[in-house]
Amino acid sequence: MKNLRLLAALPLAALALTGCEKYLDVKPKGLVIPQQVADYELLLNSPALNQTFPLAMLYMSDDVQEPSLTKQAGTSLANAYFWNPNLDVEQESSPLVWGPAYRSIYNANVIISQVLDATDGTAQKRQQVLGEALVMRADLYFNLLTVFAKAYNPATAATDPGVPFVTSIDVTDATPPRMPVQTMLDTLRQNLLRAAAVLPPTNVNRARVTKYVAYGMLARISLYMQDYAGAKTYAENALQAPHQLNDYNEFNIPVDSEDPEILWLRQADDIGGLFFLNYSPDLLALYEPDDLRAQLLAFDIGTGFVYGRFDYGIHGISFAEMLLIRAEALARAGQAAQALAVLEELRAKRIDAGSYEPLEVGTGPEALATVLLERRRELPFRGTRWQDMKRLDEQGRMPGAGQRLDPEGQVLETLPPRSPRYTFEIPARVLRFNPGMVRNHP
Repeated sequence: MKNLRLLAALPLAALALTGCEKYLDVKPKGLVIPQQVADYELLLNSPALNQTFPLAMLYMSDDVQEPSLTKQAGTSLANAYFWNPNLDVEQESSPLVWGPAYRSIYNANVIISQVLDATDGTAQKRQQVLGEALVMRADLYFNLLTVFAKAYNPATAATDPGVPFVTSIDVTDATPPRMPVQTMLDTLRQNLLRAAAVLPPTNVNRARVTKYVAYGMLARISLYMQDYAGAKTYAENALQAPHQLNDYNEFNIPVDSEDPEILWLRQADDIGGLFFLNYSPDLLALYEPDDLRAQLLAFDIGTGFVYGRFDYGIHGISFAEMLLIRAEALARAGQAAQALAVLEELRAKRIDAGSYEPLEVGTGPEALATVLLERRRELPFRGTRWQDMKRLDEQGRMPGAGQRLDPEGQVLETLPPRSPRYTFEIPARVLRFNPGMVRNHP
């Protein structure tokens, strides 16, 4: 394979560092090498490491119905929305999802590889900054895996190709091959455990990382890997952080930066795009009339219902998600009563108090179905649905997953169970520079 070729280096003042043609595709404006802990914290505070959630992953999910998009549009977002295996329209622009992610990974790698050699700060502080970068990088790689690799399957994960696991900032290094999915996920969990051991319990704001954020990422990845015991343990660790659930009966949802339900603030790579997304009809149909989530967050604009939480930072980790992971793990272990008891903590804050009734305890499978339904109602537009669709499809729990409708309600496209279109192709631009890279759709 060719060596990585440096194309770009944005100045530290612009809050981004360098990249390479094969991964990042950003243009040069000069290079500033960080030396002090404060320089590395500037990177942690930067859009390059905060605006990292790929908005396109919302368009991939069945939460969204966007009648303005057509299959003939040929745009990258349309390709994501209609599950076209090839996301990118052409080879000259930075690839959707892939390009921004690897640019941010490079910045995280700058911190990981150099911060321990900073000329100031205590050893503890340098380790904490390193831990934050490890968590941010794990989040980026996990998103890449769920777009460009097959869903986790314990029987095949050791050989299923993931994505290139880039750790170097030396642009003369050879392009790494696609690391197996199992190896990548194991590595991410090891990195997160390393981070949790050095991270502080609190930080300067919710966009920065704490040990509880590391546990939250461990819970999310463990759930995806079907390690339900581990997911439960890590979710419970994350729930040790001070928090409270908002009571929707009070009709007051704080802005994201003040929301006690949010463990980790993450913004999208297109921060305005969230405000133009419509609920899919099947998602809206899941809400009962007394469910305040639909009443408070789904706004009828005449052409559809749009998501009405006008915040930027909701694509990270919430404590509600941790409760749902704990409940799912309990249900999968056959502990139906305990699982539903966890759900009641959440539902009591989401359902109109005047008509609220506790859930009836059923069997383990019934409890699991209830938990998954509650997860769908609670987490739309947060960023987890595409990952859920992939893992649940692998388990045979996504019959007739998505439908794309035109303004008249006619079906334009569907995503059938076990479809290869749950995995998008490696971008054409990347394959052009790496012709030997394993493809997803030969």
